[in-house]
Amino acid sequence: MKTVFHGPLPANIRDHGVFSEPAAVAVAAPPAVPLTKIEELTAKRDDLSAQVDALVERVKAGSTDAAEITALATLSGELKQATEELAAAEQEAKDEAAATERKRATERRARFEQLLVTAAEKRTTFEESFKQTCLAFGEFCESCDELTALANALVTYAGPLPLDRNRLAEVAACPDPLRKLLDAYTPTTGFGWNLSFAIAPLKRRF
Repeated sequence: MKTVFHGPLPANIRDHGVFSEPAAVAVAAPPAVPLTKIEELTAKRDDLSAQVDALVERVKAGSTDAAEITALATLSGELKQATEELAAAEQEAKDEAAATERKRATERRARFEQLLVTAAEKRTTFEESFKQTCLAFGEFCESCDELTALANALVTYAGPLPLDRNRLAEVAACPDPLRKLLDAYTPTTGFGWNLSFAIAPLKRRF
């Protein structure tokens, strides 16, 4: 249960917010979002329109004086000007939006044309790398063939030497480079997510 003291605390007791209610924390109001030019002109136009409509109703009712007639003429002129300024601002905004879209379209076209060239170059690079990979795989297989032949030639009456057999088995084990690559790289998720190519050991025909 919370202890409540009525009146000042004794001199030997210091209050650290335990015996008294904490002071209310003032929460600052969020800053007002500034109005755009079109919003400002729209508000001005609507305000002038409301004033003009009210005076027109008074004129129809025959309850206006000369000052209000003069004010109606002045407000009507201001309303006309505000309406024109609003229309000009809206057209300016449309023109800016159209110009921005044209710029973006131009940038997209330039990027498209650039990527066509880049993608073709990367395709050529990939095909050359694939060829070199298959040739290197073929050279590896040829080396294993020769190693196997030499190991068989080195067999004694007791059979192949255990050390030779173990070393040959280690170097000739079927390579699995993709598994090692997946430790540091991840497959693509866009174009090519379902593409894969078999690596075949090749050698030149001539």
